[in-house]
Amino acid sequence: MLLSVFTPTHDPAGLADVWRCLLAQTWTDWEWVVVPNGPAAADAAARVGRMAAGDPRVRIVPAPPDARGVGALKRFACGHCRGDVFVEYDHDDLITDDCLAAVAEAVGRCPPATFVYSDCVTVDPEGRSCLFAADYGWRYYDWDYGGRRYTVNAHPDVGPRALAEILYTPDHVRAWTRRAYEDSGGHDPGLPVGDDHDLVVRTYLSGAHFEHVRRPLYFHRLTPASTSRVRVEEIGRVSRQNRDRYLHALVAEWCRRRGLPRFDLGGAHSCPPGYVPVDRALPEGHPGRGDVFEVLGRLDDDSVGCFRAFDFLEHVPADRVVGLFNLVYRKLVPGGFFLSHTPAVCDDEGRCGRGAYQDPDHKSFWSSNNFWYFTDRAYAAYLNGAVACRFQTVRVGNHYPSDHHRLHLIPYVFWDGMALKRDDEHYFPGPKRI
Repeated sequence: MLLSVFTPTHDPAGLADVWRCLLAQTWTDWEWVVVPNGPAAADAAARVGRMAAGDPRVRIVPAPPDARGVGALKRFACGHCRGDVFVEYDHDDLITDDCLAAVAEAVGRCPPATFVYSDCVTVDPEGRSCLFAADYGWRYYDWDYGGRRYTVNAHPDVGPRALAEILYTPDHVRAWTRRAYEDSGGHDPGLPVGDDHDLVVRTYLSGAHFEHVRRPLYFHRLTPASTSRVRVEEIGRVSRQNRDRYLHALVAEWCRRRGLPRFDLGGAHSCPPGYVPVDRALPEGHPGRGDVFEVLGRLDDDSVGCFRAFDFLEHVPADRVVGLFNLVYRKLVPGGFFLSHTPAVCDDEGRCGRGAYQDPDHKSFWSSNNFWYFTDRAYAAYLNGAVACRFQTVRVGNHYPSDHHRLHLIPYVFWDGMALKRDDEHYFPGPKRI
């Protein structure tokens, strides 16, 4: 099994370390595809040429002038890979001596379309472990390598919450079988940053198997010049765009993989494919016909992957809202989702949302603040013990769905929450208190 290690590089400073790590690999059936780019491209190419000294496993493929941005460069690099597996290796990081062997072993036991990732040690310039914030759900373990002890940020299990934002997305080492890479569509050449996050999400949505090697195979070296620090604001913006674009699709794919049902509350007229509608207006004999409390009450607890409530919450009487959230929470599996889209009482500029009030059938009124009572225990306490649920906000905000809505001052609030249950058994990344 040939493993193609691909490395775009605009700075040759760390390439000697990369080469030493490759030479130390216990798995020897590999090639190294180096794509020099930028002002230092000639220097990088010359340095790799001297180090490799004619090693046939090393191929230097200069970037074309129209390949701008890391997404385009990685796509170009993978287009020149000849192997069965594409292994991403950044030009300023390190890998363990058994990294490629572990990747090959994992691929060998998995389906043809597989994505392999490992735990990763993040270190500062002095080699000290960098820990992600415990308040955001991170846990740690110690790991000994090369006569030194490191503390590892334990990667969460893959799911919609972990994949939705770049902080929790599978880190290095990242490796795609050729089938998985092609099925996902490969790197987006239009992304200047966040290309790996976008590709990992699309790999999951394509149905590829995800295989987690639960030990570090990679050292991610953080320096003041690291892209993750220099371009942190841009990376955050692209990450949020990816979250907004893909979250609902990720939830659907997660439910499919786990065989979990999805229900659309009030979905007699606009139920998306894959959801079971629940509505009084459904035809006689439909299993979802009836009052939402009655229909949901017949479901087993901890059995549902997702509830969707689009143009629905405003029709729930105010004195039944807490009961609905408690009921939905009971039926969701740990980590299950409640996706909502509701006419809002105001927009981001504080202008009154006419759409929330003009319909005489609206019985409760919503803004992004309403959800605090189901995501923050301090706010829940104001309801004197009535709140028996606890959600984490994954996405919340106001927007106008169309120009028509904007013209007529009909803003909507979207809120996507995840059920937090049995924290001692289930690990969900992100702040527990919103």
